[in-house]
Amino acid sequence: MFTLLSFLALLPIAFAFPGLAAAEENNLIVLDNGVGYRSRTSQLALLHTYLPVTIKTHTNNPHPVTRWRTSLRSISTSGRNAHILAEYGPVSPNNYTTVEPINAYALGYSNSTSSLYLGTGSGLLRTNLNGTDVRTVSSANDIASIYVSEKSGKVYYGTSWDGLIFRADLDGANNEMVRNVSQGIEYGQARRSASGVVVDEDGDWLYWSASHGENDGSIRRVRLTGDGEEEVLADGLNMPRQLRINSGMLYWCEKGRWLNSPTSLSRAMLPLPVANGTVTGKGLLQREIVVHSNHTAIFFENDGVEMQTLGITSFAFSEDADRLWFVMESSNRVMYSKMVEVSLPSKALKLMNWEPKELGIPMGIEYVKGKKTTEV
Repeated sequence: MFTLLSFLALLPIAFAFPGLAAAEENNLIVLDNGVGYRSRTSQLALLHTYLPVTIKTHTNNPHPVTRWRTSLRSISTSGRNAHILAEYGPVSPNNYTTVEPINAYALGYSNSTSSLYLGTGSGLLRTNLNGTDVRTVSSANDIASIYVSEKSGKVYYGTSWDGLIFRADLDGANNEMVRNVSQGIEYGQARRSASGVVVDEDGDWLYWSASHGENDGSIRRVRLTGDGEEEVLADGLNMPRQLRINSGMLYWCEKGRWLNSPTSLSRAMLPLPVANGTVTGKGLLQREIVVHSNHTAIFFENDGVEMQTLGITSFAFSEDADRLWFVMESSNRVMYSKMVEVSLPSKALKLMNWEPKELGIPMGIEYVKGKKTTEV
C-alpha cells in the first residue's frame, strides 16, 4: 500500500533528477520610452475601433493613457507576466503633471557580464538585469544605436546629433570614436547618423544603417578599424533602424518616417569581399522581406481620426534562432504598442501582446535566456 510516508520518502530522489528541476525562465527585456505629452488625447481617439477589413483591433480603453516615466520592463516570451523592473528620470507627483519622461532610444545586452546598456536622454547607461546599479558609460543624450561585442569586450554606439560611432570597454573605459558617418552638417545637425550598428567580427566589418529622410536611408559598412572608404550595400530605405547578424544573414528593420508609412523587417546574406579585399557598387544585399506591413492587418490601428501604421523599432532572436520577436509603436499622439513573434523559417506571425500599459512604448528589445529578472 502506497502511503503518504512512502511518498515523502521519494521526494529527495525525485528532486535529484535534473529533468524534474525547476525550468529556467527565459525573458524579453523591453526599454520603454515613457509617456508624456502624447497622453493628451481625446477619449474618442482611444475608443474601440475596427479596421476596414473588419478585423477588430485590440484597443478598447475609453480613457486617456496615464503618463509614466521612462522604464525598463520584463515580459515572458509568451507575452505574459509583464512588469516594470526600474524607472528613470524625475518623479511625477501625480499622473497628469508637466513632468516629461527622459526618453529612450536603444537597448543592448551583454550575456557575459549580465549587463544591459540603455540609450536614454540621460546618456548611455549600464545596469544589471534588474535595471539597477546604474552607471554612465557616456553622457551623450542622443544615443541612436547600441551593439555589444562579447568577443572583443566592447560596446559600440552611435549618436544622432553629430553622426558619430563610438566604442568603449564594457565597463565604460577607453571610450573612443571609431567613425564619423555624418556626411556633413545640415542646419546644425548631422545629415546622417547610425540608427543601427552591428559588428561582424569574423568578417572584420562594422555595419550601420544610415537614416536621413523618407526613402533616403541606407546600409553601409567599413573595416572594423573604422578606416578606409565606406561601402553602400543598400539604399532607398525608409528610416532603417536596428541591425543584427544571425546565422550568416544581416537583418534590419525599417520603421517608416510618417504615421502611415510602411514598415518592414528584412534580411540578406552577408556579402563576401572580392579578391582585392573590397566590394564596390550599390545593391549588394539581395533583400528578402521577412515581415511587411502590407501583408498583415496587425500593424494598423484607427485612432478615431485616421488609420495609423505602427512602426517596427527593435527585434531580438531566440537562442536557437528559430524565433524572433519584434516590437512596434505608433508615431502619433495616440499611443499603441505591440509585440509579435515570428517563427523561422516559416515567417508565421503571432501577436503576443498589445497593451501599452504592459509593453510601454518600446524602443528596444533583448532576449535573456535563463536569467530571472525581478522587480525592485
